[in-house]
Amino acid sequence: MPITYTIPGFKRLFRSTGLTFAEFRAITTVSVSTLQNLCKRPDKVTPIVASRIAKGLGCTIADLIEPPSLKGALDDIVTELRLYRAFMVEVYEQYGEKLPEID
Repeated sequence: MPITYTIPGFKRLFRSTGLTFAEFRAITTVSVSTLQNLCKRPDKVTPIVASRIAKGLGCTIADLIEPPSLKGALDDIVTELRLYRAFMVEVYEQYGEKLPEID
């Protein structure tokens, strides 16, 4: 699953520029359909789109985005490690051994 960002208040930001979608598209090189979607769902911004918008507006990506939550990603990693450990315990048990403890 690709990382997506949120640009809080994108619709308000877009309107404040006073540009049309076509004009905004020209300075950011982001398609009109993507811009329209961002006005509806500003939480589905890919890194490249965020970069192009920031460059077009003359600011940094950090000025625009709300970073993604890492909690969900860390929870997924912990779950994967637990599943892998359970698998390794079974493999060691098949050979009559015990999984070594990790310090």
